[in-house]
Amino acid sequence: MTDTTTIEVDDGTSLALAAARARRRLLEAPGLVAYIRTLVVPGLGGAKDGMPRAASKEPPAPMRIEAADDSDSLYAQLVNWVDYWAERLSVNPPATLLAVWRNKSDVQGFRGTVTPPGAGQLVGYLTTWLLIRHDEIAAHEFGRAYFDDVSTIIRSAQARYARAPRGDRHVLPRPCPVCDHFAFGAEWASEDVADFVLRCEHCGHEEPAADHLATEKATRHLVVALREERNVWDRQGVLAFYDEHGYYPTQEVQRCRVCGDLVEHPERGRPRHLNDDDGREPHEPQVASNPTGASA
Repeated sequence: MTDTTTIEVDDGTSLALAAARARRRLLEAPGLVAYIRTLVVPGLGGAKDGMPRAASKEPPAPMRIEAADDSDSLYAQLVNWVDYWAERLSVNPPATLLAVWRNKSDVQGFRGTVTPPGAGQLVGYLTTWLLIRHDEIAAHEFGRAYFDDVSTIIRSAQARYARAPRGDRHVLPRPCPVCDHFAFGAEWASEDVADFVLRCEHCGHEEPAADHLATEKATRHLVVALREERNVWDRQGVLAFYDEHGYYPTQEVQRCRVCGDLVEHPERGRPRHLNDDDGREPHEPQVASNPTGASA
């Protein structure tokens, strides 16, 4: 078994690892929130495997309050951090913050009309704004506290709402030294930024943190590689999903305004109903032109 015992690192390395972990979490946040929102109303995709399913003919189940609350909380905490850094760095926040649902000064979360892809899009506006200023934030005295906080917030939601197939995996821009596949990435085991392993998704090869933090040169190479991570998709999981359901998993799903069934790809090409229903009156799928729920 690979030794995952944590080691002591200097403040500069600790900050760099915290920044890398926070960057990873922020990149994963939009897809995660979009998925959680599909669980709010079961008719929009409350399947246990984490992907949307065709609408049931049974009466809809009650709204899942915990999924709504958790996604609202994550969104609200990101909004608060954007507000904080906009003031600290003397820059304008993203324009979408003007439409955030607030009660006096407190952020309440998403508007009730927001769709799952719209929620992911709104979170993406925030995380993109934060990531653009990632290095500037790292130089600030409260940058480390921010990195740890957003990592904890997003990781807690990931643990509660696991997806299958999972979202894109972030891997180093170099192949695995054993199988030569680009599937080699860092996985943190705890809140300690030095408690991680580099694991290959393809062959299972692992290397402990100690192998990459033993010298200044090795640490520098690791930090650079973490900054240049790339996304890879869960090919095996996606193909297995297609074999079972007959369509590819996608976040671009809305409810048809005419019949209430799910419609795929409302923003790419021609919309289509996900399920074939002989009893449905023939009609073209009708979906919201603005999935964020904001006023036109």
